[in-house]
Amino acid sequence: MRRELIVLQDTREQHPWELPVRTLRRALKFGDYTARGLERILSIERKSAQDLVSSLSTGFDRFCRELAGAREVDVQVLLVAECSWRDAEIALRQYLPSMSLARRVTRLAILTGSTPLFMGDRETAAKFAVAALGTALEATAKLGNSLPVKRLDS
Repeated sequence: MRRELIVLQDTREQHPWELPVRTLRRALKFGDYTARGLERILSIERKSAQDLVSSLSTGFDRFCRELAGAREVDVQVLLVAECSWRDAEIALRQYLPSMSLARRVTRLAILTGSTPLFMGDRETAAKFAVAALGTALEATAKLGNSLPVKRLDS
């Protein structure tokens, strides 16, 4: 039986996506979006280009702690960027000219197991989020409410 996709949006989300599915606002422990039934399995962290630059620069330690906290309880975080790699790189260089986006993204992946998925724009990012949550919901229905995620430290 197919479960209805109901997206849960964090109450702190300041620039929410307009999604073509039923969306409820809830205080989420991790990320900005998840789906009903996936709260302890999968979360989506939405980042605009400027949010991403801030999280990879001055907010890096805090951001790593947030992502590591999710990982500790086996919640997979999809980091969805509403920009292209090039746009993020330009924004980062304007903010901190000596910082390399490749180095920061690699360090983030090593420390947290999460890497940004560069969607190019806000609309594509929102479409991806709905597709990802729907796919995960279907998979958990088949696998008994868990996703086979291999942890990097296992």
